Amino acid sequence: MGKPVVGKLLLVASAAMGLLLFVPANSSAEEGYFNAPCRFSHRAADDPIVFPRQAGASHMHDFLGNSSTDSRSTPGSLRSSPTLCSRAADRSAWWVPTLYENGVALAPEVASTYYRNGGRDPSTIEPFPFGLRVIAGNSKATGPQDEDVVHWDCSPDSEMVLADPTAGFFRRQARRRKTMSHLDRSIARHQRALRGALGPRASRKHSRALVRLRAQRGRLRMKPVLHGNLPLCPPGEVVNLSIQFPNCWDGTRLDSPDHQAHMTFSVHRGEGPATCPASHPKAVPSVQLHLRYPTRGGPAVQLASGFEYSAHADFFNAWDPGGLADLVTNCINAGVGCG
Repeated sequence: MGKPVVGKLLLVASAAMGLLLFVPANSSAEEGYFNAPCRFSHRAADDPIVFPRQAGASHMHDFLGNSSTDSRSTPGSLRSSPTLCSRAADRSAWWVPTLYENGVALAPEVASTYYRNGGRDPSTIEPFPFGLRVIAGNSKATGPQDEDVVHWDCSPDSEMVLADPTAGFFRRQARRRKTMSHLDRSIARHQRALRGALGPRASRKHSRALVRLRAQRGRLRMKPVLHGNLPLCPPGEVVNLSIQFPNCWDGTRLDSPDHQAHMTFSVHRGEGPATCPASHPKAVPSVQLHLRYPTRGGPAVQLASGFEYSAHADFFNAWDPGGLADLVTNCINAGVGCG
């Protein structure tokens, strides 16, 4: 399994694009990835995935990347429109619920997307199909969401060096896999001992251990780490929001009635790489959207979608198919960090 890019990322100002780019200072050749920052474009109460051709039907959204995105957007209209993404091949549309502080809308200062193999065999990753629509997170959540999907935190406002915003997701996944593997080995050991146990006392000992270990494994497998509180950051720090998108596609549909059933997350079994389930066999890049806002957060800050727990993001793929394929092949499949 490839290792995530861990360490420091330098914030570099790009005069040509007016962007703040995350550039890896210590990239790992074992973890292929590429980064595609997209600037804030505009704000509107539109959602071309959930409310297509219904202008003003949604809560307020901040649109990133494609400057034409509105309720009528289609793959063709996006592909033929200007982009505020750092890579010219990326005409995709991204949007998140607007963040307000005391009723004033705040535009994200940094909006960066990382495309990785997500702990899977890099050779299995394929480009997103053109026109794919994906929603990550739950806009109707009234309680904490899985921290591996939606995560709020703080980072220094004045420092020019930030920790890799995507590394936490992969570290948590690695810790969970390590614990699961340890439990699997313990279960196998007690199963062998039970088969060769001499007498009822030894049988009871190993049977009880198996019940306890299997219950522990079940809780770890089924119970996500919940998180979602929008923090009040210390003085000198600002709010960050990271959202992880599902990375397995069913291979047929570009969307689904609930806008989620055609996508799911890869799963880990044992110590090997993650895999996509049979229901969603196509492994696509594991994408994390990282946003940085000019606020310390706290009770004066709220999302247009309602509760602080309702953070989510939408992705409407309008990458040039050839340009995306080249990046997937030369970065993710090849195990090369393309910053």
